[in-house]
Amino acid sequence: MSVLVPLALLAWITTSGGDDDRGPAGAGTVGGTAAPLEQAGAGVEVGEPLPDFVLEDLDGDPVRLSDLRGRPVVLTFFASWCFPCQEELPVLEEAWRERRDEFTAVAVSYDDLARDSRQFVEDLGVTFPVLLDVDDTVRDRYALRGIPQTFFVDAQGVLRDRVFGITTREALDEPLDALLSG
Repeated sequence: MSVLVPLALLAWITTSGGDDDRGPAGAGTVGGTAAPLEQAGAGVEVGEPLPDFVLEDLDGDPVRLSDLRGRPVVLTFFASWCFPCQEELPVLEEAWRERRDEFTAVAVSYDDLARDSRQFVEDLGVTFPVLLDVDDTVRDRYALRGIPQTFFVDAQGVLRDRVFGITTREALDEPLDALLSG
């Protein structure tokens, strides 16, 4: 019996690859280390229309991505267990408050419990829409494997840029300015 437990643990580690992004050990990473964007998911390509989705916001109201067309959208993915997200969401909040007449900001939970996401954004003072991907539909459709990841979408719904791990205002301003000037 004492041999079965280590063998079962070894089998689990080798089949899972240690690539569990659901908690702090893999937070914001692929395989426990920082991942270049090309490894973070290739389900959505720059220059292509972003696949539509419908998710509920924190009040339980449905929000359809395509209903946001007509304005540029900055779409970011976060989780309460993601340390870089604690830095990124306030940066996006500041930019959105300053330029809310120019773009729409939206955050989508990633592999997180709804109550944890809700508390997280409340604690950070996020006031732009927050959507709950409780069944990982959008995560899977977009082939996301790490966060924070931010998509810059033009007014026609076309992905113009995507950035993995924005944690400073300077890192946000360049792709945001390009989106808003294009």
